[in-house]
Amino acid sequence: MKTNRFPIGPALRWTLLAALLWSVSRVRAAEPPVLLVRVADLKREVTYVLMTPAEFKELEKETALRTRLFSRAMELAQKEWRADASLSKLPFPAGRLSPPVAQVMERPATREQAERRLRSLEEREADRREQDAKKAETAKEKERERHVQRAFEMVQDKLNELIAREKKRLTPDIPMPRPDAETNATPHSPDKQETGAALDQAL
Repeated sequence: MKTNRFPIGPALRWTLLAALLWSVSRVRAAEPPVLLVRVADLKREVTYVLMTPAEFKELEKETALRTRLFSRAMELAQKEWRADASLSKLPFPAGRLSPPVAQVMERPATREQAERRLRSLEEREADRREQDAKKAETAKEKERERHVQRAFEMVQDKLNELIAREKKRLTPDIPMPRPDAETNATPHSPDKQETGAALDQAL
């Protein structure tokens, strides 16, 4: 049994290849843009995340607010530290705390590239934290890290309180509509004595 085979010439190969590349480019164009973002908390611990430009814009706003209120939160935390009998004799580890940071590291062309790069950075950060943990194995270092963690929690709590207060201040209070007293007033029903007096006066 013979099978009819149609030879594919160079022109047809090029046409098929161009169509394939066009299809791939359309799929990539449909993918939402993704950013590889580096986030550092108050203890300078770094996390890498993937997010859209819109998500990063919201993160930038939150980070800017936290940075603006950071100094005040530090002052309040130090005051609380001094008032704590178990901590007052210890120096407050202000040098170990910093305002939060959020910055775009890369703008990968595809989601696949972004996820591959993210895994690489996460592995590197995990290795760095492991090395730092080995350095803090002595009792003295462990005690120091506990104090840093306590200070971090204090500053974080104060910062959250300030942010909640700031957002409440910036949110306009919308007064609830008050019912008109006259409109909603219950009509007065005269009793029998009032009705009788009115009739006598009229007569």
